[in-house]
Amino acid sequence: MISKASAAIIICIGLFFFPHGKISAQLLWRIKTETGIYKYKTFAGSSVTDFAGNIDGQLKYDYAAENSNASVKLNLRPEIFGLENSYSKLKFKAAGNYSLYRAIADYNFNISYQINNYNIDQLNTSQKIVLFKADAVWYMLENYPIESSLGYAYQKVDNNSFQEIDIIFLDLKFYQLLSSYLKISFGAYLEHFLIKAETQNYSASDNKNNGLRFGPQFTFNYLKEWIINFSYKFIVHESDFTSQPSNDHLLQLLAGRLIGKKTSIFLLIDYFSRKYSIEENASPNILYTPFDLENRILIKTAYIVYNKNEIYLKAGYLSNNIYYENSKLDGWNIMLGFEIRN
Repeated sequence: MISKASAAIIICIGLFFFPHGKISAQLLWRIKTETGIYKYKTFAGSSVTDFAGNIDGQLKYDYAAENSNASVKLNLRPEIFGLENSYSKLKFKAAGNYSLYRAIADYNFNISYQINNYNIDQLNTSQKIVLFKADAVWYMLENYPIESSLGYAYQKVDNNSFQEIDIIFLDLKFYQLLSSYLKISFGAYLEHFLIKAETQNYSASDNKNNGLRFGPQFTFNYLKEWIINFSYKFIVHESDFTSQPSNDHLLQLLAGRLIGKKTSIFLLIDYFSRKYSIEENASPNILYTPFDLENRILIKTAYIVYNKNEIYLKAGYLSNNIYYENSKLDGWNIMLGFEIRN
């Protein structure tokens, strides 16, 4: 139960952050459901074609005042692959966001809590993520905005043993507005991490891993007849249990366009690759586990049936890598989906 002192602090913060003036609030919801077929390889190496399905629900509360807004969002997504020897995923996320808009800069503060449960190859893995992040976009130079992001993240991966990661990160991007519909950015990423893990058959000194991840990044954003959002990071990885060369590649692409007033087609790529030179005495449990374990390449075509409701077809390749336990679920799928929202 919230104490009176805590309630008073919350009220004061609310009065400070939300000035008097025009205020609006709305409750938004969205439900997506997909069914189709999924072709994957089992742990034994045999190829299986089976049923796949998921439901994705989102509930969001938006509160907006003059020059600021806040939101609270909940997401729940259960997925299943196969009816007999089924693999499954369950994702839950709760997030709060506050934004403040000023002439010199836009500020954004975010906190989120996420739980991912995976049942792959008869291995139950739980991934819990807590994130605190402060962003700012600075407009001191016309046509050259600067975006900065400073944050802390905590991740725990758990099944029969566990792994914990504490991360402090800084993300900088220097944008150039080439036109009203085209902008690019160059930047840098820096991260310090500390890993603690349960490492059986290893000495007590081998259950901690301290390291740095850093490197350049590039983004390309185009919005006109076509929509193209592209980002790439090359990350050098240094830690107590790796040597050089050790690096990560992170690539994201969203490209597509509207066809008429109701039809759209898009290509989506999320790609994460790592290549580490690992020391001989390193336990797999002490190595870095990325927050996003999903690689995918998808083509999606959608048609708006009525108002904001749409029916869509998507097909592509999906790979879930549980690096912590060297487990993997990957394969091709084709899914028919329907989305409704208020």
